[in-house]
Amino acid sequence: MSAFDAPMQLTHVCRDWRVLVLDTSAMWARIHIAVPVPSSWPSLPSLDLFKLKTQQRTEATRTWLDRSGRHPLAISFYHECDEHPARRDPSLRSDSELLQLIMRYSSRWQTIRLMFPFYDPFAPEGSELHIFNTVAQLTPSSLPNLVSFTIDTNSWSTNHVIPWDSLQLLRAQSLKHLAVPIYTPGTQLIDVSAQWAGLTSLEVTYALQTADIPPSEILVVLEKCSGLRTLKLVNSVPWDGPGGHTNVPLTAPDAVLCPELRDLQLVSTSAILSFIYCPQLRHLDLVDRSPGCHGRLPAEDAQALRNGPTVEQLRSVFSTAPLLQTLRFHVGIPEVHGKLETLMEALPPTLSTLEIIDSGVEKQVTDELITNLGASQRCPRLAELVLRRCQLVSSKAIAAFLRSRCGPGDHSNPESSFRRLHSQYTTMPEDLDVYTEQVRGFMDAGIEVVIKASFKNGRFFSLFRGLELARGEHDLIFPQSYIDDDEQNWR
Repeated sequence: MSAFDAPMQLTHVCRDWRVLVLDTSAMWARIHIAVPVPSSWPSLPSLDLFKLKTQQRTEATRTWLDRSGRHPLAISFYHECDEHPARRDPSLRSDSELLQLIMRYSSRWQTIRLMFPFYDPFAPEGSELHIFNTVAQLTPSSLPNLVSFTIDTNSWSTNHVIPWDSLQLLRAQSLKHLAVPIYTPGTQLIDVSAQWAGLTSLEVTYALQTADIPPSEILVVLEKCSGLRTLKLVNSVPWDGPGGHTNVPLTAPDAVLCPELRDLQLVSTSAILSFIYCPQLRHLDLVDRSPGCHGRLPAEDAQALRNGPTVEQLRSVFSTAPLLQTLRFHVGIPEVHGKLETLMEALPPTLSTLEIIDSGVEKQVTDELITNLGASQRCPRLAELVLRRCQLVSSKAIAAFLRSRCGPGDHSNPESSFRRLHSQYTTMPEDLDVYTEQVRGFMDAGIEVVIKASFKNGRFFSLFRGLELARGEHDLIFPQSYIDDDEQNWR
């Protein structure tokens, strides 16, 4: 919620626009609420002024929601984990007041995202989970329109078990999308008392001390989610680091059929691939969050850093997913995950989009691999190829791939389905001067070709935006006029 948000800005255009915006209740049906915390205003002359600002935030929220009329609401509620000493004063805890306010509109909740500390170190003893317990007061009958519910935390304690079974709102009959974190010891996904049978989308984030998410914990729930179409599993601490959740083994079936699953995204986890069958799977996204690695690591160290799928796991998925269209994955270590060339030979013929992110430990995306991939008999429906960190791929191999897929560079093969090639290098390619010559003909024939190089590791700043650039920021090499907003990852 800000004066720069669309509804507020539009009220300042002119009087007629102001009247129109204030009378259009649908424009006020979405709101992001950030709870004020003392550390946000370190230069405040007094805490009384901070209290005044929090009161103003509450009144502004009430006015905004009242203007939404009877429309279903999309609300994002964010409460920072603030350790400012002033929070010891109970009168400065504005989170409960704002939360209670939006709960009064629960009958119109449709999409809700809550981010708050599960554990409040400044709360009186015995009430450290007061924000969570406040949310737990809601019942399914008070949420007749709830479709999507996301809950996350920026603070938890390993000494406090989250009472997930008390969160009755997750049993709402209309609920279709659920996103939850499983961080604390002794907690399992099955402890979340949700209306599993009605879900079509599920997202679960773990903070593990173990190497991977144990499949047993997920399979027990998947058995109950017969209508699930989208599944995302995130292992946020896949290497040695702080983690809270400790798995307790469960008795689970050897394998589970997911009859409606279309989209599967696994982040730094892959063990579950060996235990699920997804005959309707269209999109498979397998990425990791391992720290940057340079040079060669022993196989056992690479396994600790990377929980990516093995070639055998992926071949098994391909054999049971006859409709797979999109595949995105990080390349693993040959000694641990298998050779990439073996996987390329098993790619399903239905694939239309392929994205390969080469390993920072041992490069496997080479000229030979890309040239072989260009063979028309392999993935005949391929329309898009994305290569990232592909330092070993030359412009000659790119051109050979395009010729195999699209015909000569001076015209496009009308029978070819291929339309886009995106190649990102970790450093500026050595044969940059010949790229234009190699790919210009294909672009003139209607094929989109984008070549980029990422910045070297380190921090860079934009003089114009005043922001630090993440490693996702890239120098555009070719073509000069190309703009890809998806590549602008700002920190």
